[in-house]
Amino acid sequence: PSAALVARHAFLAVGGFDERLSGYEDDDLFLRLLCAGFHSLHVEEPTVLRRSHAEAASRSIRMERSLMIYARKLLAVFPDRPQEGRFPSRDLIAPRFCRTLLARWAMAERAGNREAAALARAGLRELLPHLGPHRRRIGAVILHIASMPVVGGACLRAAHGLRQHVRRTSRP
Repeated sequence: PSAALVARHAFLAVGGFDERLSGYEDDDLFLRLLCAGFHSLHVEEPTVLRRSHAEAASRSIRMERSLMIYARKLLAVFPDRPQEGRFPSRDLIAPRFCRTLLARWAMAERAGNREAAALARAGLRELLPHLGPHRRRIGAVILHIASMPVVGGACLRAAHGLRQHVRRTSRP
């Protein structure tokens, strides 16, 4: 929310930031504001410069945990409703977070960060049941590869391949 201005009454009406989140707290706040009927304006010009580096908060273990807290929250608030032909969890939420987890897993493997890699794999396992059958099978193959003793390059290549496939198949 570096460049966001939110009216105090709107912020308080939706309960402010979810303090369990350290990352995705802005997505969560803005979605709750939208769902509560508050409107937003968008300014086209950039108002903030962002610098990315290896020690950034967006690459922390805390951010990894926050990602799954937010994913679970969205899955609970927007469940699939097959009787209405609506599948937000299957078609939007789970694929979005799986793509992010695959990218984070690949980065963690490259960096040798076992804890972050394990969190990403656990998140993928948890989200797998929410995917459609085809994506679920591909994800299961990737997770199986991760459990093999020689993970290294095979794991990264598989994660990258699935990420590319999910990108291609999820575009309208």
